[in-house]
Amino acid sequence: MIGQNLNRTKHINRYLVLKTIYESGPISRLGISKITQLTPATISNLTSEFIAEGVLVETDHVSSQSRAGRREILIDINPHGRSVIGVHIGRKIVSCSLVNLKGAILQREDHVADYHSVEQAIEFIEALVNRLAVEREQILGIALGVNGWVDFPSGSIKLRPDQRWAGVPLVKLVEEKLGFPVVMDNNVVAMALAEKLAGVGKDLDNMLFLFADVGVGAGLVMNGVPYRFGPVAVGHISIHQDLAKCWCGSTGCVELFSGADNVLQKARTLCPELFKDEDLDILDLIAHEHTPGLQGLFQEVGTALGVGLTNALNVLSVPNVVVCGQIFQSGMVWKVLNDIVTERAISVPNHVSIQRSAFGVHDIGVLGAGSLGIYYFTLVGESLGVGNEFPYF
Repeated sequence: MIGQNLNRTKHINRYLVLKTIYESGPISRLGISKITQLTPATISNLTSEFIAEGVLVETDHVSSQSRAGRREILIDINPHGRSVIGVHIGRKIVSCSLVNLKGAILQREDHVADYHSVEQAIEFIEALVNRLAVEREQILGIALGVNGWVDFPSGSIKLRPDQRWAGVPLVKLVEEKLGFPVVMDNNVVAMALAEKLAGVGKDLDNMLFLFADVGVGAGLVMNGVPYRFGPVAVGHISIHQDLAKCWCGSTGCVELFSGADNVLQKARTLCPELFKDEDLDILDLIAHEHTPGLQGLFQEVGTALGVGLTNALNVLSVPNVVVCGQIFQSGMVWKVLNDIVTERAISVPNHVSIQRSAFGVHDIGVLGAGSLGIYYFTLVGESLGVGNEFPYF
């Protein structure tokens, strides 16, 4: 029992040291000691271990607050040491990336998700991973960001638009196929992690990350800690009881009004002449948002997102919102959303700040998956029992 407690204490201390460096690095060993309240000897031992593991590096910089006659070398995350593989499994695209421990994409491949079975999808992921130009020893593990509801402890998918994935133990299957440790979570929860790691949410203790593209979802950060027991299902808040059934099983969901494919389908009915000579995507359609036949449609999209977001804010009392996704490229959607939140968000006493993500739609999925891997394989670690005492942050 004593040995187990000592081992756990060491893991907790490693977590505190890495968390401090991610939030405040580059930083001196003395600075880490002051923030964590760990002894200088403990900090010295742990940073030496991390440097040997390729996770940390001593920089060329010296602390400006060094004591007289003593140089304090700054410690930072090593961008050239270990890496994680992030796989974003969206509805239409599967993206595989090699991400360094600072969250930068080193390599990536994107492919249309044209697989017809779960087994084929795993083979597809294997092929993408094997094409990455990196030594296996450099890889800490693989992180999967999947759209849909994920059961984190079991590593399985509970609910997804493609119902063939329901109940699939994807983590176990990918581990067996590729031989790496694997972690999986909802893709928008993972995106919120990326925003917290290196985006506009880095300094926000309380934040709701809202993603609106083909699907609509959200990830929550509370007291600096990303909430990892599932997504905040803004896209599946029911705002109208008489509409068609959503893939989630409910009716009148926000996503039925504001998901990109649903918006395009309605636009084809409202303005068929726009689609006469070409098949527009959602960004093409947004370029025509002031067309008389489409103005009402985009106002409806903004209203649905605004009402769904307001409902979430009134429950969660979060003062900061960061948004990402192609839908938010619409100026009309942006205005209507902000107007509704300003008018109706009653549970937040001060002004709700809504800002766009620092990341583009093209990158946020793989950055999210990579950030999930960074937190799990460096900050938390398997031996800590993820999901119990320790959140991502």
